[in-house]
Amino acid sequence: MAAKQSAEASASVSGSFRQSSDASAKKRAELFADALVPINLDVQLVVNTVLTAAPGLRSLRDDIAAYLKDFDVEQFDSIRTYAEALAFAHTAYLAASAPPDTLPQLAARAMELRDQLLADSTALARRNLVDGKRLQELKGGNGYLNVGSDLGVLVSMLRDRWSDVKGKSAIQQAEVDEAERLFERVTNAYAERAQLSSGAQAAADERARAYTLLVKAYDQARRAASYLRWTQNDADKIVPSLYAGRNGSRGKAAPEPVTDQPVPVPAGDGVTDGTPLAPLPGPGMPGGSPFVNG
Repeated sequence: MAAKQSAEASASVSGSFRQSSDASAKKRAELFADALVPINLDVQLVVNTVLTAAPGLRSLRDDIAAYLKDFDVEQFDSIRTYAEALAFAHTAYLAASAPPDTLPQLAARAMELRDQLLADSTALARRNLVDGKRLQELKGGNGYLNVGSDLGVLVSMLRDRWSDVKGKSAIQQAEVDEAERLFERVTNAYAERAQLSSGAQAAADERARAYTLLVKAYDQARRAASYLRWTQNDADKIVPSLYAGRNGSRGKAAPEPVTDQPVPVPAGDGVTDGTPLAPLPGPGMPGGSPFVNG
């Protein structure tokens, strides 16, 4: 019973993450490629940090809406969705990036069999039992496609003259059959790898877009929390930095990236339009809303 409940809970989480991915798909698509944030943090750690902070974020929601009129509340409300979407995209990326583990083993055996059949076929060609000119079609080398192609040529050549060569060399029917199977399997495995590479690129782009949405939205939430909780000085406890402890030093958090460039402010749709605004006044200072130019 407990195992069934656990499985159902797992399926529910998976479905939730997929739904969050679907819900934020339009926002991801709206991002320009040159606006994507480089992934320089552990993605799973980012997701866990944000989801852990979600209850604290919700506790600030009413105050943010009341006191920060220019704050993008819609983007704030989407933070959990963005986190779940990133978790989904990260899992998809890892799955798409896992290389097939069959090709190297297949190619190793294919190479061994090719070399053996080539040696036997060369001896047969000298006795005019097979067409020696076809051996010139062999590509040689260790490349996966070359090995597969060579096996295909050797199999075809031997099958065409099998009645002539049968029993006149060490080549066995089982070896020819194996060579044919290996030719097909190596060719298919190589095609799967190519498809995987294309899929991995698409998955990497989706992950980068999901990461960008989340990091930007969470950064704005931290700025809001810092402004609202300036006196209490507990914003980092409620909405911890994604960079905390990144350098691995005990008891000392790594600083967040600092720039002396004007800070771009998200437009209403949550996508930075790239227009630089003047540096913002510090929280608690006159005109100090962290979301409008004072």
